[in-house]
Amino acid sequence: ICLSSPSGDFLLLGTALGSAVVLPWSFTKIRRHFFIKNNKFKIVDIKNKILDLCKYGSPMVLWIGAMSVISQVDKLIIGDLLGASSSGIYSANFMLMNGTVGLIAAPILALSWPLLMKAWNENEIVQAGYWLGKISSWIAAAGIVLIGLIFLCCDAISKIFLGSQFREAAYLMPIFVGTMVVLSLATYANKPFEFNRKLKPIVLFAVVSAFLSIILN
Repeated sequence: ICLSSPSGDFLLLGTALGSAVVLPWSFTKIRRHFFIKNNKFKIVDIKNKILDLCKYGSPMVLWIGAMSVISQVDKLIIGDLLGASSSGIYSANFMLMNGTVGLIAAPILALSWPLLMKAWNENEIVQAGYWLGKISSWIAAAGIVLIGLIFLCCDAISKIFLGSQFREAAYLMPIFVGTMVVLSLATYANKPFEFNRKLKPIVLFAVVSAFLSIILN
C-alpha cells in the first residue's frame, strides 16, 4: 500500500489492515484461556479470572503507560518547540522504522516464542533461560545489521516510502532503530520477573525511566 501511494494516510491504512488480519486469529488463540469452557459460562471462573486479571493486569497497565510516555514524549516536545510540521516529519520517520523493526523481529518471535513459553509452562527453567538468551542474541544481531543498513540507506528509504518532504529527519532513522532494538531486548529482560509475577521491580523501573525521559527531553 505504501509503495503504491507513499503518504501518511496510507501508512495508517496499512497499520489498520494489518491489525484487522491479526486480531481474529489472536482471538481464536486466547479464547480457550478465557471465560468459556465447554461452551458454558461459569460464574466462579469469571470471578477468578477477573481477580487474576486485576492482580496481574493493573501493574502491567502502569508499565505499558510508562512505555507509552517514553515513546511519545519526544514527539510532544518537538511539536511544542518546533511546531506540528516538524513533529509530523519526525513521527513519520519514527513510525516507518517502528514497523520495520517489527517486521524483522516477527520471524524470530514466531520461531522462538512458542519454545520459550513451552519450556516455562513445563517448569524447565534452564531451557527457558536458554531460549531467552537465544532470542536476545538473535534480536541484537539482527538489530546491529539493520542499524548499519539503515544508516547507509536512510535517505533513499525516506524518499521512497514517505516522500521527499520527509527526508529532513531521515538521518534519525538509525537512532530510532537502535532505541527500538534496546527496547525489544529490555522487554525480554523483564520476562523472568513476569514469569514469577514479581512485577514491582519492572513497573518501578519503567515509571522512573518515564520521568527521566521527560526531564532529559
